[in-house]
Amino acid sequence: MKYDVFIIYETFSGKDLAEHLKDGLRRININAFVATQDIPLGEDEIKVRYSTLKEVNHIILIVTHGIFHSKEVKAEIKEAVRAGKKENIIPFVYDGISDEEVKNFFNECNLGNKQWNRFSQDNSKEDLTRKVLGWYSKNSVRSAADTSYSPIAPPEVEPQVFTSFSDGLKLMEEYKWDDAIGEFRKALKQAKGHEMGAIFNLIGICYYITGRLKEALDKYELSLILASELEDGPGEANALGNIGFIYQMRGELDRALEYYAKAKGLNEGVGNRMGVAININNIGLVYQVRGELDNALRCFEEALGIYKDIGSRPGEANALGNIGFIYQMRGELDRALEYYAKAKGLNEGVGNRMGVAININNIGLVYQVRGELNKALECFSAALKIFKEIGTQREIKMAENNIQALLIIAGTTGQDGHKR
Repeated sequence: MKYDVFIIYETFSGKDLAEHLKDGLRRININAFVATQDIPLGEDEIKVRYSTLKEVNHIILIVTHGIFHSKEVKAEIKEAVRAGKKENIIPFVYDGISDEEVKNFFNECNLGNKQWNRFSQDNSKEDLTRKVLGWYSKNSVRSAADTSYSPIAPPEVEPQVFTSFSDGLKLMEEYKWDDAIGEFRKALKQAKGHEMGAIFNLIGICYYITGRLKEALDKYELSLILASELEDGPGEANALGNIGFIYQMRGELDRALEYYAKAKGLNEGVGNRMGVAININNIGLVYQVRGELDNALRCFEEALGIYKDIGSRPGEANALGNIGFIYQMRGELDRALEYYAKAKGLNEGVGNRMGVAININNIGLVYQVRGELNKALECFSAALKIFKEIGTQREIKMAENNIQALLIIAGTTGQDGHKR
């Protein structure tokens, strides 16, 4: 069985918390690994735990008093760090534990200055689950913020116009992604040099949109190889940026930054300001995920300035939406709504339905934070409808998770958002 989340906990003080959280995550279609329930009888426990750790997207660390003396927990954390999963660890700390205790424990486990979330001593199981669901709501907008413009940026080198290629582009516009892939494969039989690299890039985009990240990465890497061999700077920069975006989606943030920096350098070298803006924007997204909000805002504002200079209204809309999210994270909800509304207006003006849906989803998240749950549900439902029409699997799951999390929250609150 494939798991999305690995929950690290100390058995005596954290088992009930972990099992309750697993049930809560299951309700929003997130499959969590809990050792007491998910290690098959007769299997090597350590082997199963460590192999699962390396495969998941997120690792929830439940910090209770018993964790400080658990050799098993410390070993799991250190194994996750060794596997390059440090950025994927999201700690949730019991309220009765001091900051100093947490910092000392993190240093001992090689987690450094990692930030953490807290959950209450009162109704701790319910509060932990609610806090984790809230984290997923926030994280879902982070990962969706730049869906429309980095991986879907058109190739700099236009392939020769022939029937299969033109049909493939038309099918992409109709959101018929698998049919488009079929036409592009036909086009590859006629393509040469630069054209092949551009077509591999387009096939990668179709795979990305439908949630097949491994296949998308494979095609982007083929595009990069061809562009490098042909000394095609713009094509190489585009492929590097798209590869970086895949690593960002996987949570491999250092590798994403590495590829974005290479792409930005190449785009600057060939004077491709659109490419530079996309790269700066995506670097900002990595800072955002890391919680470095000032750096993220600086990148988004720099990208916005370039988009305005070159007259890219889709790019401008994307940057505005990202700036809105920074204000949302800071708790400045009115400013967040202002930026989301501007972004939505621009996206509607250029016919970017994906961008419109993302903006509507983000507006819904603001209403959710305000406790205006009916408005939030309307937004999430409207966004989900568009995502389904487009066929973008990652965003469909994101919107469905938002709705499920909202319904769980609504079950414990009144219409004003306060506990019953």
